[in-house]
Amino acid sequence: MNKLLAVLSTFILIGYAQAEPEQIEVIGLVPNVSTIAEVGGGSTFWIGGYKLTCSAEYIEDLLAQLHCPTGEAIDREGHSASNFEVHDVLVKGFTEKYGEPTNVEGAVIQTRGGGYFTRNTASWTDKKGNKLFVVSSDTRIDKGLLVLQSYTKISADEKEKERVNKARNF
Repeated sequence: MNKLLAVLSTFILIGYAQAEPEQIEVIGLVPNVSTIAEVGGGSTFWIGGYKLTCSAEYIEDLLAQLHCPTGEAIDREGHSASNFEVHDVLVKGFTEKYGEPTNVEGAVIQTRGGGYFTRNTASWTDKKGNKLFVVSSDTRIDKGLLVLQSYTKISADEKEKERVNKARNF
């Protein structure tokens, strides 16, 4: 019985280790490592076969966040792709690269016109606490999102949120 528990525990630990990648990166851009010079002056990147226009934020000249809307993506053949199509391709590609997402969520959203759609979010967290999010639709049904965040950005955002909440003074 003890041998069976030891074997099962090993499988559980191996599965957990595979679910948490060592280091998340997107097209060679690494949170808290890549510099402004390495990210480059351009804001257009080919990610998963799609041309995405991204914005970057830095903390102490290191990449803190890469924010890439996916609603107006163009593939390498010049065809436009929906944010849902891009989401599916990115999730499949990052799952092959990093294993199953750390977190997967689906939320039914109602539009102003009364229609419904599902917002799917897949995220991966590496051992350092950096996160990668792929969202099928963000603020609008036709706008998805890819976000790569460093653990320093996540920590700074949490501290700012705490500061704002304390200042509310209820």
